[in-house]
Amino acid sequence: MGGVINSIIVYGIYLVVTRKILVFEPLKKPMKQQIREAIALLNHYALGKPLPKDVEENLERHNVLVSYPTIVLIVAFILVGGSGAAMIYLNLTPDQHRIMLLLHDIGFYLSILFTLAHIFAVAHPANITILKAMFTNGRAALKWAEKHMPRYIRSRAVRGEIETPGE
Repeated sequence: MGGVINSIIVYGIYLVVTRKILVFEPLKKPMKQQIREAIALLNHYALGKPLPKDVEENLERHNVLVSYPTIVLIVAFILVGGSGAAMIYLNLTPDQHRIMLLLHDIGFYLSILFTLAHIFAVAHPANITILKAMFTNGRAALKWAEKHMPRYIRSRAVRGEIETPGE
């Protein structure tokens, strides 16, 4: 089990160093645009409302509803890990221990929030294609990708990494 965890950590470091992490790309957009996209996506997934054309045309490989929960998970990991290490390895006063325990609990609840968001995403019918890709060969049909992540597909086509129909 330790070898698997080490491999995941090394792979994560590789992704960060080589700048291949795309999950935070949507956060480069102006905050107003991020909020508009998040509201539109929430309305789309939770209430079935159609996406506004400008939001739909500018979806990346990941959207803000992927980026924000990822930040929540990172904060949760830091809180649980840091406070847990402090409680184990530091000689804390009872008041300091209670604060660390509170931070530990907050981190735990944030990780539960992330898990619930993940369960909602997995259970949503719009994500069936991407789930099949994740658990098979890692590929989704280009037509599906052009609809669900058009900006990402356009950027890859411009760089010559993929051919889109009509080229």
